[in-house]
Amino acid sequence: MAVTMQNIADLAGVSRPVVSAVLNGNSKLKVASGTRARILELVNKTGYTRNLPACLLNGQTSRSIALFTNPNDIPLFQELRYQITGMVSAYGYRIMHFPIIMPKNTAEIIEDSLQFGIDGIITIDCTSTVLQREINTPMVSLMRDTVAADVKIDLEQGEYEMTRHILEHGHRRLCLIGNSLSYQPGKVAGFRRACAEYNISPKYSTLLDLTWNTTFAEQLERLLYHDRVTAFVCSCDFIAVRLMGYLSHCGIRVPDDIVLGGYDGDMYACSGPCRITTVWQPVVQMGKLAVEILMEKIRTKNFNVLAKPYTLKPVLHLGESCGCKPPPEKTICWERVINTLEGSNNLIKVPPPELIERYQNFQSSESTKDQGDVE
Repeated sequence: MAVTMQNIADLAGVSRPVVSAVLNGNSKLKVASGTRARILELVNKTGYTRNLPACLLNGQTSRSIALFTNPNDIPLFQELRYQITGMVSAYGYRIMHFPIIMPKNTAEIIEDSLQFGIDGIITIDCTSTVLQREINTPMVSLMRDTVAADVKIDLEQGEYEMTRHILEHGHRRLCLIGNSLSYQPGKVAGFRRACAEYNISPKYSTLLDLTWNTTFAEQLERLLYHDRVTAFVCSCDFIAVRLMGYLSHCGIRVPDDIVLGGYDGDMYACSGPCRITTVWQPVVQMGKLAVEILMEKIRTKNFNVLAKPYTLKPVLHLGESCGCKPPPEKTICWERVINTLEGSNNLIKVPPPELIERYQNFQSSESTKDQGDVE
């Protein structure tokens, strides 16, 4: 049997109008924060869903946010989705996820989603702000490069910081290696800018694109043994870890023989023989900011693009792959399997007392079993 709003009210010990006020964002009826949290927790536990057709017929909204994403499910996007979903839920909304398989159909898919009575839209790396002017629904666009967006990450500055860090180690023959570099102009520009500041000629600051490149092995061999490249700046952490494994197979050690720098700050960076020095993209901050902007747009019925978009700065994160010796990690796994180094830092916090007690009891019971086995 489907859970009703009255069931939620009975479990929470409140009236049905109180539950309705929380779920529908009715600011006229004041609800204590503790009561609101209890109602939302019960909604999640019971799997309660609203009768959408009835709500729309009554002129109500669906209390839903449409999330449109690029289907390239890299760890960064997974973490960003996780953060946005949790923050949207805290405001009493739910997420409706729409992967954009064909970018050219983005406008059509977004227009089709409006039939569900959604209250707002968040797009991740799959559209531009031009579309916002055509849709009469609050919308926030998130992008990771130089194109127009409400919130974006300065990829050029991140690659500049990474390249500059490697140059500061004394390396003067570098290569930017990655996939689809023609689609990453910000990173290429950051690499070029840092090399130019150190007067590194293009001859000793080359690019190697791995996409559909059947001769990459020969090109890599030439870079290593003819051009005497001593440092690779990788377009992402996945490439850095794969390159480390490839070099190891060839008898080349990181960082003793070659140094590497990554990009993204995802969990690939700490999954290899040595931790990758990387640049983490602040997707946790991006998710929080996106939801705050969208909630304000919904409240004020603002359908326009931000006059002044937010640009977030990536953060250099040291590992051993560049020759640095950073301190060891604080933990292997704290609370959940995470996707980014930024997320791992945010998880080092004291859990609720009831969870501490639960895991202490579990550890105590396992210890008792071990003692019994010994006896």
